[in-house]
Amino acid sequence: MSSAHAPFNPVPRHPGKVLETEYLVPQNISHYDLAKQLHITETSLDHFIAGETDVDYVLAFGLAHVFRESPELWIRRQQDWDTF
Repeated sequence: MSSAHAPFNPVPRHPGKVLETEYLVPQNISHYDLAKQLHITETSLDHFIAGETDVDYVLAFGLAHVFRESPELWIRRQQDWDTF
């Protein structure tokens, strides 16, 4: 007996929410500490995490540097959110 499954298409989340739940909380990184590493204000980071601002290239490169990832990953997350 075979079972057909529909492809899993998760609802995209704002990149700030991804940052909070998949990076900051598991790694126990405070908003203050990350903001300091990114050379931005904690308020700016808080707005991003709250979904009030978007990833731009400067932030994408900063996040990529801190978490040793590609900046394109963060840009793609923003694009996925924007097109949802």
